[in-house]
Formats: sequence, C-alpha cells, structure tokens
Amino acid sequence: MRDDADRPGHDEQQRRRRHRHDADVEQAHEPGDERDGRCAPPLRVRSHSSSAFSPVLSDRGCGTRPSLCRTVPRRDRDRRVWQGGGPHGTGRPVLPRPREHDREGEPVTLQKPEVEPIDGEAPTDLRVTDITVGDGAEAKAGSFVSVHYVGVAHSTGEQFDASWDRRSTLDFPLGQGRVIAGWDQGVQGMKVGGRRRLEIPPHMGYGDAGAGGVIKGGETLIFVVDLVGVR
Repeated sequence: MRDDADRPGHDEQQRRRRHRHDADVEQAHEPGDERDGRCAPPLRVRSHSSSAFSPVLSDRGCGTRPSLCRTVPRRDRDRRVWQGGGPHGTGRPVLPRPREHDREGEPVTLQKPEVEPIDGEAPTDLRVTDITVGDGAEAKAGSFVSVHYVGVAHSTGEQFDASWDRRSTLDFPLGQGRVIAGWDQGVQGMKVGGRRRLEIPPHMGYGDAGAGGVIKGGETLIFVVDLVGVR
C-alpha cells in the first residue's frame, strides 16, 4: 500500500489546509487589540462588499476603535476675508444664544432676521439703524468681535450671504481693515445682544469691481448684524 504522502494531489491539499488556517488566525485578531501593553497593528478587515471604505484610526491611543472623520481644510477654517475684505465668516460653529429679555424678563433666543428693502433712495453714505440696543460689552476699534449677519443686495433684494445658514459666527478684529469699510465703521458702538441694520454704499463695500460674480459692481449692500461677543 502506498503512503498518503505519495498520493497525487496530497501536497496541494496540505497547502490549502495551511492557507485556511492562516486566514482564520488573521481574522481572529481585531484592530486595537493590546498585547504586552502595546497596540497591535490595525489589520484591514476583509469585506465582501465592493463599496468597502477604509476607516481612519482615532489618535486617542491604544485600544480605540477605528472611527470615520471629515477634515475641513485649514484654508477654509482660517479664511475670514472674502474677495477683497468682505465678511464671509467661518469661525467656530456655535448655536444661537440668548441675547436679550422680553418685558416679562424671559430670555429671547436669537433668530435669523428678515431684511427689509431700503425705503426710498439708496444712501450715498453709511446709514446705521439700531433695531435692538444691547446691554453687554461694547464693540470698539481693536476689539475682537463675533457676529451673526444676513447680507442682501439692494438692486435685487436677494440674499447673497448669511452666517445663520452655516450656523457659524464671523469673528474678526474690528477697525483693522479685515472687513469692508462699512462693517469696520458700522459695527463700532454696538453692544453684545444688539441687532443693527447697515446700509452700505458701494464705496464702503465692494466698489465698482463687485465681488466674485455674486455682488455686481456699484451695488449698495444691506446687512442686519447681531453682536454675539466681544473680547
């Protein structure tokens, strides 16, 4: 009788058994296992799906599970000036916060305002109207301020930008030329909790050049600004 090792195909069967054993050992080790106080190297999890994604490991150290993350490019996080100095804020995400009290002393939550059209002719100089006078810290030249705002083009009545839609305030140093002149001058004197309407002529806005195909040249701008913080 011939030995099993001499039978045809025996070597191939042995190779297949070893392959299955190695695969079982690989799948038994999950990413994030700890051995001897060290992090085991993460292993790619096998998937039968053609749409499998590659998880990003957390940076919290040993034993953490893979987690998915979305990174905002630094250039987008840090940008506070848009097309020649106009406000288009990105600051840190914040939720609307109480800014004033009603007659009964109950807090009123800040909400996105409606922007009314200009009544009559467009102004030739900056026009400032306080809708609500705040009672907090005052914004002065050199202050670092946080605001919410809505911007509307006078000629069309259409909104072209709003921090509310991003749920993110615009944070900037006041009076330092980081925003259009109508803002640098118009926000000064506001107090935290206040809401102010700014009607800005072209020479204090984007001038004859306009901005990025969104605001045409020679446009008068209307903003309603809420002062959220001063530091």
